[in-house]
Amino acid sequence: FVLAITTYNRLNYLRECLESFEQTKCNHDWKVIIADDGSTDGTIEYIKSKNYKLIQNKRSGVSNQTNSI
Repeated sequence: FVLAITTYNRLNYLRECLESFEQTKCNHDWKVIIADDGSTDGTIEYIKSKNYKLIQNKRSGVSNQTNSI
């Protein structure tokens, strides 16, 4: 299963979302993929610290973010 998330400067929301996911996910093989659109609030560092798959974009917009996943 894949959890795909697009984000831009939403570190607090992203952290809350992923912590909730980790607490409630079932015992299947999960892959978390996050497309970041050039955040400057520490989001990228947080994603890297958690070893999630990170796709870095540079202000490409939500539709391009989604397509990059």
